[in-house]
Amino acid sequence: MTKVRVGACDDDPFVLAYVREALANDDRFEVRWVAETGEAALASNQSDPVDVLLLDLRLPGLDGLAVCRHVTASGPTRVLLLTSLETDFLAEDALRAGASGALVKGSSNKELADAAMAAHHGFKIFSPTPGERLLVENRRGLTDRILDEEMGEAPAQEREVARLLALGYSNAEIGRAVNLAESSVKTYTAKIYKRLRVTSRAQALLVLHGWDAQP
Repeated sequence: MTKVRVGACDDDPFVLAYVREALANDDRFEVRWVAETGEAALASNQSDPVDVLLLDLRLPGLDGLAVCRHVTASGPTRVLLLTSLETDFLAEDALRAGASGALVKGSSNKELADAAMAAHHGFKIFSPTPGERLLVENRRGLTDRILDEEMGEAPAQEREVARLLALGYSNAEIGRAVNLAESSVKTYTAKIYKRLRVTSRAQALLVLHGWDAQP
């Protein structure tokens, strides 16, 4: 069986490790390369074109949508955007850039692999769609246990912010839900990162959904 060649681009090594693990034990895929900048991803795909590119939406310098436009205009590579829901994501923007869809960081290994395969076959994959939340019912128990383990001594307000973060809420949405200024939510978020021993929202989502290996 010919394997689907995959490239991945994210400026967070933690996320790149998550992608590698998600696909490592799935014999449908071969991860050909990873990159930490949009420019590096373009260079890698030019020298070693892949079937599917898993691409961070928010990159320093050349951002995900710009990279997506370049890649899809220059060859057959399908692009699946990865997002942490830090800002409102518009499916229309992704489609205009030529993306095959978008997936939330923190999705399960199977969800990531299945989305990559669907993109390879030409399907449009958007998860979550606008208004949907990241945490599906059969994963709430795991996240609740992680919250108990990692944040059992945290104040109730901080724990609630962490729960909403795990659901994929933006800082503004968390503020509205718990009646806090966005600046206060950012303060709580920084404390949550420290408790979880991570440095970004993407890493926090991965840990809260049960993927806690270090890169």
